[in-house]
Amino acid sequence: MLSIHLLNQPFLILKLLIIEVFLIALCDSLETEKIDLSKIQWQFFSNSGKINGTTTIPSNIYTDLYHNHLIDEPLRGDNDVRFDWVGKTDWIYTTNFTVPNCWREYKVVLLKIDGLDTVANVWLNNELILESRNQFLSYLLPIRSWNPTNNLTVVFTSPVQYAEKQAYLYYLSHMHEVPPVCPPSSYHGECHVNFIRKMQCSFGWDWGPSFPTVGIWQPMSVIGFKTLFVDRLSATIKRTKGYFFVTAELISYSAISEDVVLVLKILELKISNSSIHKLLGMQKKILKSSLIVAANDVALWWPNGYGSQKLYELTAEVNFKGKVFTTSPIKIGFRTVVLDQSHVDNKQPEKGRNFYFKVNDVPIFLKGTNWIPISLFQTEDQSERLRFLLSSVIAGNMNAMRVWGGGRYETDELYELADQMGILLWHDFMFACALYPTDAPFLSSVRSEISQQVWRLRHHPSILVWAGNNENELGIANNWYMTFNYEYEEKLHDYMKLYNNTVKTVVMKLDDTRPYAFSSPSNGLESEKAGGISQTPGDEKFGDIHYYADGVDLWHDYTYQIPRCATEYGVQSLPAKETMLRYLNESDYNFMSEVFLNRQHRPAGTALLLANVYSHFKISNECSNQTDEFNNTNRCLFLERFTYYTQMHQALAYQMETEHYRRWRGRFDENGLGNTMCALYWQLNDVWSAPSWSSIDFSLNWKPVHYFARRFFAGVIVSTYLDKNNNLEVFVVSDVMYSLKQHILALDMFAWTGGFRPVYSEKKTINIRPQSSERIQFRSNGFAGSEEEYIIRVRLLSSRGIQVGYDSILLPDRLFKAIHIDMSHLGNVSIGSFLQTGVKEYKLKVAATGPAPLVWLTIPTRATGWFSDNAFTMVEPEKTVKLILWSETGSPLKVDEIKICSLKNCGRTLS
Repeated sequence: MLSIHLLNQPFLILKLLIIEVFLIALCDSLETEKIDLSKIQWQFFSNSGKINGTTTIPSNIYTDLYHNHLIDEPLRGDNDVRFDWVGKTDWIYTTNFTVPNCWREYKVVLLKIDGLDTVANVWLNNELILESRNQFLSYLLPIRSWNPTNNLTVVFTSPVQYAEKQAYLYYLSHMHEVPPVCPPSSYHGECHVNFIRKMQCSFGWDWGPSFPTVGIWQPMSVIGFKTLFVDRLSATIKRTKGYFFVTAELISYSAISEDVVLVLKILELKISNSSIHKLLGMQKKILKSSLIVAANDVALWWPNGYGSQKLYELTAEVNFKGKVFTTSPIKIGFRTVVLDQSHVDNKQPEKGRNFYFKVNDVPIFLKGTNWIPISLFQTEDQSERLRFLLSSVIAGNMNAMRVWGGGRYETDELYELADQMGILLWHDFMFACALYPTDAPFLSSVRSEISQQVWRLRHHPSILVWAGNNENELGIANNWYMTFNYEYEEKLHDYMKLYNNTVKTVVMKLDDTRPYAFSSPSNGLESEKAGGISQTPGDEKFGDIHYYADGVDLWHDYTYQIPRCATEYGVQSLPAKETMLRYLNESDYNFMSEVFLNRQHRPAGTALLLANVYSHFKISNECSNQTDEFNNTNRCLFLERFTYYTQMHQALAYQMETEHYRRWRGRFDENGLGNTMCALYWQLNDVWSAPSWSSIDFSLNWKPVHYFARRFFAGVIVSTYLDKNNNLEVFVVSDVMYSLKQHILALDMFAWTGGFRPVYSEKKTINIRPQSSERIQFRSNGFAGSEEEYIIRVRLLSSRGIQVGYDSILLPDRLFKAIHIDMSHLGNVSIGSFLQTGVKEYKLKVAATGPAPLVWLTIPTRATGWFSDNAFTMVEPEKTVKLILWSETGSPLKVDEIKICSLKNCGRTLS
């Protein structure tokens, strides 16, 4: 073994001596002591030794190389392709640590490893103590011998080379490949990711680059103790009639053969329970006990929009001969979850089954998005970024988020924030868009992974459902992966072996307090009845669907299916110019540059963006002196205007699809379609600056679609669309738990050249039931002329004249026809006044000289935050908007730092 002798450095010798003196003084008094290996310096080097540097852990090889000035910023330019050698190289991390002589008094010394990425052999003083092959596992290893000075070395095998080797060995033993072998070439990714238990998207995806990281990605420490060490607390909370049963488990490692007392407490409820447990020498043991809580004595936990998110602190301590051993408490919530899959009509089962969740017996319409990893470099501190993104979920009037199966089991902080904010989590296990091996070593690793992660996470009230995988049932049923000598029956057998016999078995043993779904999308119970895989997954009458259809008109209601639940849907847009230029040279910022195209990973994505946009918007003519369209896309201001178009196209498409789903709440057609109860669009966040489906770009700018989401996910919405016969349809959809009585629905129609005076108006008094979708019939639901001639606004007012929710604005499907009169006839927009009303809050008035579609406000790059409303259409001369900043900017913002534009001039000039 190659060993790095850090003790040859004089400064480090002095530092270690000081630490040792301090620890010796503590040894006599401390029952337990920890050496945090994150506090000392590590060295890393390539297997050849030619590349080396220093770091602290947690870390990963890409950021370590970057911080040691050995590579450029990985996310810049085409560095994802240029640096593909990093993931194909073996790497070694090593450090020395000292243990005070007085640690001889400790009966047990443990090495606590919270996570290694991924294929790693751990050596202590040249002795192999661990072979790890799973990024999602943690370890608590007894150290049987140690020295005053110890060398700890972790040798990482290239994940790319490992995956390739495992795939080859599997082929030799099974005589078939496990598809997909490689991703599409547009991903610029790596092959055989399904053969390695690490973050699947680290080998590349259609929204992100390939960075196959290695490193000590979680904390690591050495722990010594005399009697007992307690590590982590877990609990399940289950309701039976009038009581909640809190069953808690505590990981312990003992050095004694004695009886100890485990005490569980919920201090706020003045509830505790003591139980005696027998320890049997040096061993790891889970101590288990429970509390019984009367349901009437607690405040229930509710998702956002339905009530408060009351959490109670559960503590555990172990008592032994006057000594108290504790671990970190956990916060729990009291709530129930049921997945209703009953037949919509018991007399006609062919009409399908419901698929909706009830929390505390209340049906919940899931409104939200999909979460991808916050970063491909998971060791960086992302706490502030995480808080911003989840706060944006709440600000967007959402109550749900899907933790997607191609990423990772997230940080404790994400689940804690979801608990606090009331964000329900549809939680995939980390299998996505692939078939997987089912040999004994792989299944054993998966079994440990699921066991550890469910045990860690099961106490969180925010987790709504466990799902076995992302799109793997769909892939088998639709024959995405045509593979020689691997027939459907064997694929089905392997599928059930993994997701039923392994994953589900472990989940149900550890957590029966929430449902388990085999896959997303899936037909739910119907898929199970079919043996695990339905021949028609994504059937509108069962389970959930994923819907992507770039080649059709996404601004029409009749484009969309009528499912029970939509857990993925979306269309791409481009990020803001400022976001792109943080990682691209100015010369590369054009639509057809090699570097720009490198970031479009969706196959045929560039052509689809052009087709989608120009089916609705006028082709950009900023470069009218150019003689062909290709040159137009490559020069002048095309990309800035096109970016605006892609973002508004995305926003209007998501609005139409999401409101379509919301309108079908509680309603069925004659065939049994309907009662749609969830809408989770793809996707919330980005991992780099590139074309993607996100609503918040990599620089944390809300795209227009996130402002649209704030409106279309509001508790009460007015929803309008034109049917196939050009008739106006108006619905009021309410998720609130109370009736809306004697409300006024006001309809106004504006002509493009008619200023702010409506050419037609109508009002109607209505009553809306709780949690319902109601169709409202106006006297005139048709158009006297072409629909391109009008902007339609419908708003809901309370009986006292106060607006409820947001305006519903219906723009023509073909905007390039609507504005045949000329862009110059549209109103000009400007900021009329700008006032700071708090340290992080401003109020501004937006003024318009005439109807102005799709007004867009932006803040300077030195600020992060959002507006109370944005990406709106003005049919009134003035609108008041608030700006809420996420963090202080130092000096106050000035009015000229806020930019405003509209369909008339966005991407041409900003005022």
